[in-house]
Amino acid sequence: MGRERTIPALLCASLIAVLGGCGGGDGETEKLSAEDIVAEGDEICREGQQQFAEALADSPSNASEARDEAEELLDVENGTLDRLRALSPPDELRASYERYLAARAAAIDKLEQGRDAAADHDAGAYTAALEELNGAAAKRRKLAETVGFEACSAPPAEAASG
Repeated sequence: MGRERTIPALLCASLIAVLGGCGGGDGETEKLSAEDIVAEGDEICREGQQQFAEALADSPSNASEARDEAEELLDVENGTLDRLRALSPPDELRASYERYLAARAAAIDKLEQGRDAAADHDAGAYTAALEELNGAAAKRRKLAETVGFEACSAPPAEAASG
């Protein structure tokens, strides 16, 4: 019973500051200018972060609700990443954009691990996944900044309101 309460509390406390961000281009579409990729990417990030904040509005009260909330957050994050993968950065930003994309994908993997741990009522694995997710948040923000993103590099609460 204590483990079930620990998981939702950790989810709420950790995820707001952890995720939020955007992805990268696939080379299939017309290349955008640096200004356009930043403007479009930041807008998509703001929308995703708003959806993320809405998903976190109600605190889960048990591990099952934490799993469901994590699933909803994954839907938001994967949708945001998919939308941003449709953008094609200019050549001068491609490498930094790809590095950022990889960091976002790794964050999604950690969120999936957390969801799976919540489903298994494994508070230790859940905590470990969220700690890894939190530990890499600053790096993801720095990678976003190298592309030129502002909303994508801001903590989610700031980006969603901006």
